[in-house]
Amino acid sequence: MIALADSPNRSQHPLLKIYKIEDIIRFALKMVETNATESGVERSSRYQMIRGRSKSYVAIYLAILMALLACSKENPLDSGIPLAPVFYVEASNGTRLESSKADEPINPASVVKVATSLWAITELGPDYRFETQVAYRGKINVAEQSIEGDLLVFGSGDPDFHIENAYLLAREINRIGIRKIHGNLLVNSKFWIGWEGGSERREKDAIQRTINMAVRLRNALNPKLWSDGSLQSIVNFEKRRAFSADKRPGVIVLGTAGGMSANGVDPEIHPLFTHKSNSLVSILKRFNSFSNNDIERLGDTLGSATDLSVWLSKRWGEIGRGVSLETLSGLGINRLSPRQIVHLLNDLARACKNSGIFLADILPVAGCDPGTVKNYPRLRNFLRGNLTSKTGTLWQTDGGVSVLAGVLQTNKGQRIFCVATAKSGQHIPKARAQQEQWLIDLVQTNGGAPQGECGPRPIFSDNDVTFTRDDEVGLF
Repeated sequence: MIALADSPNRSQHPLLKIYKIEDIIRFALKMVETNATESGVERSSRYQMIRGRSKSYVAIYLAILMALLACSKENPLDSGIPLAPVFYVEASNGTRLESSKADEPINPASVVKVATSLWAITELGPDYRFETQVAYRGKINVAEQSIEGDLLVFGSGDPDFHIENAYLLAREINRIGIRKIHGNLLVNSKFWIGWEGGSERREKDAIQRTINMAVRLRNALNPKLWSDGSLQSIVNFEKRRAFSADKRPGVIVLGTAGGMSANGVDPEIHPLFTHKSNSLVSILKRFNSFSNNDIERLGDTLGSATDLSVWLSKRWGEIGRGVSLETLSGLGINRLSPRQIVHLLNDLARACKNSGIFLADILPVAGCDPGTVKNYPRLRNFLRGNLTSKTGTLWQTDGGVSVLAGVLQTNKGQRIFCVATAKSGQHIPKARAQQEQWLIDLVQTNGGAPQGECGPRPIFSDNDVTFTRDDEVGLF
């Protein structure tokens, strides 16, 4: 262990002369984020080599971070620097109740996902499902249970397809009587499997990205190629679905895995079946609960962030002036005011009602759903089952920002709010604590708030997946 406490001048520890505290914080957080978000199916061989030590590494990073903070006279997490949140609160009838710089544009961070969700529900509908079509080119050798040719996978932009879905794909292929592919596994550019981490971490080269996805799918179809992380995911999946681990499906691809180009109708391609994803409303609930930046994949179906900005501006009229979005996830430079964010929540709530669903079907509920709401621990019990909200955090962009926006029922009526702390950077834990207290005070000044009931259990990517056999599919 590094002996920091005995340093003669704690604020001048050698490591603190080399690195800034905020750089150490960002490094530690990045390592935690990397270890937390990578799924087994997408880890590179480098991460596979150190997978068993990853938890230890995270612990070491955090231990060093805490020790360095303890040795610094200017601990940013304990700093007395005041943070000034901006906020806007509205009643269900549109009456303004409280505000501070409510029309000042801020970076809404992941609250942008609420706008993306509104766009998706309005344009596609809550019951929309993404189809992934499986076909082959060549011929089926019944005796060998194989395809003498290629296995083809045509995605249509399913943003939430994972190793569990690949397991079901292999199961369906085995049911047809196929266990081996003598040719190649080819996927199109709209097929994705596993997480990528949004536009900041996604493979920039489109061709290489498609190849990477084909390799992931090949590995996911064959149990012998599963990483430790993938195996654990499957074990959990099998327990949840009551599948036997002794009868695992599998498809072996003897050729290569790669991408294919769209060349129109190919008479040599024979359809097998279609995998239909969870409903869009379930997909959005997962993305919003975990604030997953791969919600950007919906752009391939809906359009760009610029298109969404124009769509919102036209939809909102005067209140939509100044809306500016760079991404569909909240990464990068985006601009919405607290008043616009409250308007956005109201708009989504109306869209949900018109579609026969609830706001809580799309956004996480405090104390009930997993995900980023855990960053506000006091609210999990205080507003359990009541607060439906979306969090947003950027540690570096625009100097850092923390945002909490949502809807709750008080004893004096419904309250729709947005509270945000800009330029908070490494002070984000403190900013969150202040926002937490701000919301608790808001509830208390409105006569308190009842606790609600939690909805269905957490949703997985395979919850409501269906398959249809394809005799003739025009896309092929």
